[in-house]
Amino acid sequence: MHHQRVGGVERLVNLLNEADDTDELPIAKVDDNQFEFCGSTCWLKRFSDLINEQDALQSGHITLPPRQNFAAASEHERRQVASQLYTPLLPWQTRVLALQPGHATDAIVCTLEPADLISHEGVGLRSSSTIVPFEALSYSWGYPEFTNRVACNGLAVPVTRCLLQALYALRLAHTARYLWVDAFCINQLDLSEKARQVRDMLLIYEKAAAVIAWLGMPLMGSQGPALEAVAYAWEQQAEHPKPAALRHAQSCQAQVGRFGLASDDILSRAWFTRTWVRQEVFAAREMHIQLGVTTVPWEKFVRGIFHVQDQLGNISALPHEAARTPFRSLTVLAEATVDAVDGWTRAFGVLTNNILFGATDARDRIYGLIGMIFDKEDASVYPIDYTRDVEQVYQDLFAFFISTYRNLEGLHIFRDYSDTTAGIPSWAIDWRACHMLCLPSQVAKPGTFSDPLTQWDMVCRAGQLNVNVWKIARIRDDLIAMDDVVSNVGMWFHPDPEAG
Repeated sequence: MHHQRVGGVERLVNLLNEADDTDELPIAKVDDNQFEFCGSTCWLKRFSDLINEQDALQSGHITLPPRQNFAAASEHERRQVASQLYTPLLPWQTRVLALQPGHATDAIVCTLEPADLISHEGVGLRSSSTIVPFEALSYSWGYPEFTNRVACNGLAVPVTRCLLQALYALRLAHTARYLWVDAFCINQLDLSEKARQVRDMLLIYEKAAAVIAWLGMPLMGSQGPALEAVAYAWEQQAEHPKPAALRHAQSCQAQVGRFGLASDDILSRAWFTRTWVRQEVFAAREMHIQLGVTTVPWEKFVRGIFHVQDQLGNISALPHEAARTPFRSLTVLAEATVDAVDGWTRAFGVLTNNILFGATDARDRIYGLIGMIFDKEDASVYPIDYTRDVEQVYQDLFAFFISTYRNLEGLHIFRDYSDTTAGIPSWAIDWRACHMLCLPSQVAKPGTFSDPLTQWDMVCRAGQLNVNVWKIARIRDDLIAMDDVVSNVGMWFHPDPEAG
């Protein structure tokens, strides 16, 4: 499937790169005579109007789900429910959640059933022999405590508070809504099923009619309007281009502080730094950002954020130092591409960019990116095994590359060996702490990966250099020169007897 990537963030990337050598982001200095007034369609005016409209409606139609006074579900309770809720899936199946319609604070009711991953649009429901479109939910689990319950297939299924809020916000008033939600659609307590479904995650998000990026509920009344104002800013810029040197009316400037607080909180949401999100954005053919009941298209959000910050620079309101990391992770998400070359070059680009992102389960730093690290053929046979510990999973990645691509290119990576974690051999990389890494081909390219030449110099001066730069042409020679490495991955490595 061809992925059309979100563009239009080049200037944001340049701005952030320029900021690397300064203590704070640069503030544009423009002669007052060059300014043009913002006018009646100013996005800051729109932001103010939206807040006033919301205040007039008191709640802005945002309905918080009622708090449920349940004790956190034990693993025993979750296993009991799972044994009744789930039946085994066939290799070509997943499950979909039908979120039943309801109003206001009506209790959440849904049904879960197996669905075939067919070659056409949507999924095939076995129970009714019908094909239905579905949407995939992209969200951060939050604190993994199952303190709430929802009715599903007649059972009281334990869920997190974050997921309960999402279901309330996503529910329609009059029709069922078909969703793919990992916490429901995968039996998380069956590690074999989980491994099979994780392998299909890229396909599932590709097939979704839309991916919904759930940021959570707004914590202040200005956050929904801020999200809408960002999208509105790009719409107006696209229809009626305005110069960056724009003077905002005093009434608009008065909203900057309030907008800044709201937008900083939005960009600080856990969703923007979650490893799984990268593959979900990469796969999505259509995507929407949702905060409470406020929804905007992903592309308008990304373009709008850049445009808004570009304009705010003229009134000294660019994001402060603490807000730079969310902007960097947003840039990685917005440029959700992979190197066209397969093998280590592609994998290295994906994995090193992941330093800005986190994962509750460190194994998901690999498993959550399988669809980006490998092409579909290799991803379909990659060993996903949640019974293996983190150190083994990181070794498996190297072993798979050696076995599949028949080379030791991954061993040429320049890195700080003082960071080696106990339990991980020197020939593997701990992707939880991959700070000083670069491929040999990048050493001659200053400016890439935070300037590997600088990293190289730092490692050499620290006396920590241990670089594997063997120039070996034949697999048989590799086996001799790297016997200590191959012995650790012999179960994977099967040299071609005709290679010599």
